[in-house]
Amino acid sequence: MKFKITTKLLTAASFLVSLSLYSGPTITLKNISEQGLKIYNEKMTAYPAMEVPKFEKEAEEKYPLYKEGDEITLNTIRSVVKGKFYSYNTKYITIGSTNVPVVDVDSTTLAKFSKEENQKLRNVHIKMGKDAYNIKKLEFREKLLEEIYSQYPALNAVETARLFKNIASKDANTKYSEAFRNFYDSSLPVKGTRDDFMKQLTDDFAKKYPELALDDDIFILKTEKEANEKRDLELKAKRLARLKERILNPKAATPVFEPDGGVFEPTKPLKISCSTQDAEIRYTFDGTEPNEDSPLYTEPVALPHPLVVKAKTFHKEFNDSDIAETGAWAGGLYASYFETMTFRGKTFEKVDPCVNFNWGNAVPTSDLPGDLISMIWTGQITPKTSETYTIHLTCDDGARLWIGEKLIIDAWKEQPPTDYEATILFEAGRKYDIKLALTEVQGQITAKLQWSSPKIKLEVIPQDCLMPEGKYVNEMKTWNKLEKNEYVNRARTKNPGSYLDNFRLTIRGGQERWNKLGIK
Repeated sequence: MKFKITTKLLTAASFLVSLSLYSGPTITLKNISEQGLKIYNEKMTAYPAMEVPKFEKEAEEKYPLYKEGDEITLNTIRSVVKGKFYSYNTKYITIGSTNVPVVDVDSTTLAKFSKEENQKLRNVHIKMGKDAYNIKKLEFREKLLEEIYSQYPALNAVETARLFKNIASKDANTKYSEAFRNFYDSSLPVKGTRDDFMKQLTDDFAKKYPELALDDDIFILKTEKEANEKRDLELKAKRLARLKERILNPKAATPVFEPDGGVFEPTKPLKISCSTQDAEIRYTFDGTEPNEDSPLYTEPVALPHPLVVKAKTFHKEFNDSDIAETGAWAGGLYASYFETMTFRGKTFEKVDPCVNFNWGNAVPTSDLPGDLISMIWTGQITPKTSETYTIHLTCDDGARLWIGEKLIIDAWKEQPPTDYEATILFEAGRKYDIKLALTEVQGQITAKLQWSSPKIKLEVIPQDCLMPEGKYVNEMKTWNKLEKNEYVNRARTKNPGSYLDNFRLTIRGGQERWNKLGIK
């Protein structure tokens, strides 16, 4: 994942933030194919080696060690002394017939008379040279990884499994999965976008293996597809015969879900029950209608993420039940609203479907003051396509946005509604932790989080791509339970304006609680 800041308001602070984004590579060698790894190794091997002797020579020239008898010129705070160097102790430096007080000489110059202190200065200079070399090499490595990844990305195992998930035969699944991996490698480098490359690749693979069919971009054996279609027709015929036979019989009870929608909790199992005794409950996760071949419900089902679950009851003496479908799961972001600017005091928690707010001079909730408040949205974001997205943030006042561990937008200052942008390479289906912090000084309150890409027009990041779970959510839930020091909110005093100067943004930390949240 590669970040590149392109803020519309480029300040010295945002420039430093953009540099900090190169602190570590986010595309790893695991993301690169074997061909790409070969190119990577060749270019990294050819990268110039660190010239340690050069740094040592520079250090020696910059920090020479004076020896007794050397002719030197010594600049002190009082005068310039020239002559032969004779001795040095804790009080004086003797040059010619002059005893120069040590307190009149700066520490760097003093180090030229002490072998131990001189070596420390040289070591610092050498370390700075090594650090500069390592930073430059790291930047080269990141740019190289990004370049190679764009042309020689590794084939994701999850992606391969998805392509062949409908091939029931284990041997056939293994055979075609391996053949596709080889076909993928032989078709590199990627030409154009990766999505277009993959679409062309699957079409060409289907032509190479005519026994395969593409069904909604998923491979299936034509024989299995025909068998499935035949089986569906047989089941439909049996179902119609059963309906005709039991036309006067009542329906089995419709299944019931627990929980049925609401705030999604991945650790909480989904229970399905039915009041008709001795009935079978069949269910599906893919949105299709359950039938006699669908999975049989025997115990609570753990959902990895919000899914449309459909269930139906079958009984030998009753007609099939109506289809039950789970209610909508609450995607979105976990929102924490605070009555103070420093993310403490009275706290209000809820799940916001998305971040698309323009409260103006109103307040997010009736229990909050109109000014000097703060809020944090946390959760996970799941893109639908693999490509470079532009994240658009509109904020008033200060805002900071993290995706993963990276601070990608730093707009921590008092300001009218202002637009910021940052670009990020997303992988389809992958979950990324997200945290957005906002503080309001006075006046309007605005927060809007949007995205766009070559395939997606500018839009508010939708609810179905957001989930109120993940690392940052856990941190916030812990934070919100802490006993936080209360203090009077300035907006509730008779003359809050007289206090605002003490709370002008940019606020650069100092509060231990901010540091715990990573908001510095």
